[in-house]
Amino acid sequence: MKRLAILTVSMYLMVPSTNCSIETKFSKVAAALGFGSSRTVPDTLKPCQTWLNPHTLFHGSPTMNLEVINPKPLGTRCHAQPIVFASQHIALAALFMLKHQGKFACGRLPSGDVFYLTEDTKRCIRDDHGGAIYVVSSATFFCQTQISLGLDEWISYAALRPLAKFTFPSALEAILDFGVKVYCVDSCTYAQYWRLRSDNDEWTAFFGRLSPMTKAQLALERTSN
Repeated sequence: MKRLAILTVSMYLMVPSTNCSIETKFSKVAAALGFGSSRTVPDTLKPCQTWLNPHTLFHGSPTMNLEVINPKPLGTRCHAQPIVFASQHIALAALFMLKHQGKFACGRLPSGDVFYLTEDTKRCIRDDHGGAIYVVSSATFFCQTQISLGLDEWISYAALRPLAKFTFPSALEAILDFGVKVYCVDSCTYAQYWRLRSDNDEWTAFFGRLSPMTKAQLALERTSN
């Protein structure tokens, strides 16, 4: 059944359409496979407010053949034990198909758009060998609103078996298709980002001065890389 779900999703996503975005395709596929219903987060997992989390979440990985998604140790103060990250937003999950070995930042712009900012463009392109977005049950996930990506980021301490997956030959091309604003900057601009991010007005102006990457620019970078 799982193989059928994967095949159905892959075939549907490959069908070209001039009036249907890739986000819309995912939504339709999710609905067809029985995903997308909502449930209330248990009281024990709510920090201090009420919201709905989706019945399923998305987990991005550069590894395309995961049968089980195991928690990984981060060794940070916020996450002391091994965890699995996921998001209800496909564009955010897609970012984690990239191999984050250089300096990078990601999140949402004041406009609501998802962004990815990297200082190491050459490594990012060189290490892009595609990846997969896995659909997982949200049953064991909870959200810590005060850290990291807030309500856009869900975490679990449990190993998970994917319900379905979407594979992509290029992670960078995939996130561009999802509408992610990709910014390739030098070290000075990258440092400036971290200095300004606590000031919303300055932060907004900072991104207003940058131009996001296009697919044509990505192709040009690949030929020169």
